[in-house]
Amino acid sequence: MHEIFLDYGDSLYRDLHSQITSGDHDAVRRIENLVGAWHSQFLEMMATALAYERDEFIAAAARATRAERLNSMCTVFAQSEVVSLIARGASREEIALGVHQAIASRTAALAGGVPLEETIVFTGGCARNPRLVSLLGEALKRPLHVPPEPQTVAALGCALGGTVAEG
Repeated sequence: MHEIFLDYGDSLYRDLHSQITSGDHDAVRRIENLVGAWHSQFLEMMATALAYERDEFIAAAARATRAERLNSMCTVFAQSEVVSLIARGASREEIALGVHQAIASRTAALAGGVPLEETIVFTGGCARNPRLVSLLGEALKRPLHVPPEPQTVAALGCALGGTVAEG
């Protein structure tokens, strides 16, 4: 069994071994350090650059029929790229989809080096983004399981872990 992105919440989902976690919480494994909080911050910064609120940004990405490709995953450079795309007349919706696709493909590339289980649990705040869930599932070629309150899984797992440790 390989756990690529371990969230303390894994005690809630013992049968689903591979996990992708995202959001602001204590990262405990290698790849999560690269993608965890960064997802949320990157999405927020790109939504702001495109003058969208969070829900509008997700809806815009869902409406797009094609994506504008982003070449940079550095927030500062990506913001400059977004400004350039807008100046060239690119659709804000297509840029929004491009941002989502960039995150999904980057995460899939990082996960590509380790074996994945058939079902993957996606936790953290970004798991509340249905467009990202869809694109990430496609990129990983696996179904993603999103818990009802994905942003609380880490805290619940820590609480359960503390209870077990105290005996």
